[in-house]
Order: sequence, then structure tokens, then C-alpha cells
Amino acid sequence: MTEALKDICKLYQPTKKMFFLIDGIDEYEGEDIDVADFISGLGDVSNVKVLVSSRAHPAFITAFRESPSLELQRLTNSDIASYVDGTVASHPYMKGLSGTDPRVAYSITTSLVERASGVFLWVVLVCRSVIEGCNEHETASELQTRINESPIEVYNLLMHLIETIQPRWKDEAMKIMHLVFANDHCGPGIPVFSLYLISEQGYCSDIHSSDIKT
Repeated sequence: MTEALKDICKLYQPTKKMFFLIDGIDEYEGEDIDVADFISGLGDVSNVKVLVSSRAHPAFITAFRESPSLELQRLTNSDIASYVDGTVASHPYMKGLSGTDPRVAYSITTSLVERASGVFLWVVLVCRSVIEGCNEHETASELQTRINESPIEVYNLLMHLIETIQPRWKDEAMKIMHLVFANDHCGPGIPVFSLYLISEQGYCSDIHSSDIKT
């Protein structure tokens, strides 16, 4: 496929210029060095320009060190910090911990901002997990563990959050996920708000867990 794509680019080299925008190459399931080599090879074709986005994996930093780059997390860190302050740091339980030892809240909020690496979806999901811990009156160490154990990659984070659903909610969560999955694969589908109303009315309870195949 790599060689075929290069051949196509070279075929149009005399008359066409091509631009490829590739988002999230850090989510590639293979080796980082392989996708880096592919992109570098594609960029070597004179009529091709390539723009990629990724977390700062070492292989990508090395491969593209001579290319222009922009660290987006530097542009979004202040917004992410504001979000963390407005959700986690402002939680009454966190304020109580901070009143006892101000370093506690600082350590937790700083960890959230740093590990997010500019990814808003990541910080939103992990902040919700930390707030859940605050509602359960977990210790500062336990809250920090929630952050440290949260995978950096968003897909892995979602799988981690699903796996850590409390037992009493797992049955209901399975039914809701089954409903959403079925909706995505049946015709035009039902609007998300309608799915919410279905769930709120308790219709998900009519689905038996034994009927759900994984």
C-alpha cells in the first residue's frame, strides 16, 4: 500500500500537488517507527505535503525533528487548567483536602493538566473519575492513583473506565452500551437525546443481560 500510494503521487507529479492531513498517528496499532517511516517517505515526494498530529512519542520526535512543528498542548494548557480548576479543584471535598494541606489539591490538579498533554477529551473523562472519587470521600492518595492508573491513550482510557465500573452499575451500563451499539447499526438511528429519554424511562431495564452478546 505504501509503495502504491507513492506511485500514485509520482504519477501526478508533473501536473498535481497533493496534501495529506493525518490525525492521531500515535493511535496507530503498529510500531511508531513504521508509521514514521511511511510518512517520511511520502513527504520525500516533491509534489506532496504532509501534516500530521500526534502525542510527542520519542519515535516521532526523532523522525520529524527537522520538520516544522507546533506543540498544541502549549496553546491549550491554560484552558485545560481552567477546566480542572472549575471541576476538580472547586469540588467541596477537594476544597476540604486543600484546606488541610494546600499541596494536595495542587499535586492532583497539576497531574491532571500534565498527563492530559493538551487532549481535552482525556482530561474531561479523568476529571469525572476524580470527582467520583471525591464523592466517595477517597483519600488524596487514592485520588492520585485514579489519575496515575488512567491510560494516556484515549481508547485505552475508555476501556479502562468501562472495566472499572462499580459492580452495582455494570448491568445497567452493559444495557446502555448495547442500546447505543444497536442504534448505530440499525438504519438512520435514534437521536442521542431520544436514547437518553429511553434510558431515563427505564426501558433499558427490559433488556436482559443474558441476551447481550459481547
